[in-house]
Amino acid sequence: MLFRNAKVAIGPLSIILRCMHLGLSGLQLMGFSIVTPNMIDTPMIISARDTFPSKSLAITSAAKAPINARNINTSAVVQFRITDQLWAEPMKKKKKMDPAIIKAREDRRRKKLEKNIRRLEKNARQLKPIDELEPPLHLTDSLGKRKRKVQVTPEQQEARDVLLKEWTRYKKQEYMANVAQIDRIMASQRRALDKLYEESEDLYNEAIMPDLSLVPYSISGPYASPPIKNYESPDGEYTDISKNWGN
Repeated sequence: MLFRNAKVAIGPLSIILRCMHLGLSGLQLMGFSIVTPNMIDTPMIISARDTFPSKSLAITSAAKAPINARNINTSAVVQFRITDQLWAEPMKKKKKMDPAIIKAREDRRRKKLEKNIRRLEKNARQLKPIDELEPPLHLTDSLGKRKRKVQVTPEQQEARDVLLKEWTRYKKQEYMANVAQIDRIMASQRRALDKLYEESEDLYNEAIMPDLSLVPYSISGPYASPPIKNYESPDGEYTDISKNWGN
């Protein structure tokens, strides 16, 4: 590359095009002209016109001959490149395993799943605790300090033991009486049905049919312990204030 009197002599035409793509704007601003030797039939002279405000590029021929448009390309240089090697990984050779080892693995996996299922079923039966009904932890921890031991005399302890034995004896007699009464009722019912079967089989079938009118039956029986007189509930009285939209 030679600089002579504000002119630059460049060899092949591809270099000119490269300069046009990369640094021709800088040469235009400096007022240089780019001259090519005989690369094609007629040499090319590319000069920058400083007279135009737009600094447009003028392409003229030294011999004033028409230029074939195929000899000039203003696009980027196309270079040949090698792409990356995208080879697939070779397949691994399958190892032959002992069927006993495979069966042992399946058994361990099945046992693990069964163990997890049993743990989930065990936790599913547990009810979610209600914080409002659970005592505070600091009270539970200090229960041994706050609990007072009641001193009971031997006479009181003996009286309690006698009362407990009498109550146990009474409940046993009550249970035996109920069982005997139920046995007598069932025996008499069986004898009545046998007599009815001898008279008429149709009446017997109607007698042993269930009574559907007894299904919505409800009863409020006696409680395990009698109520305490004048007992004041610690939670206060419950009053139902919900509106009744019945007819």
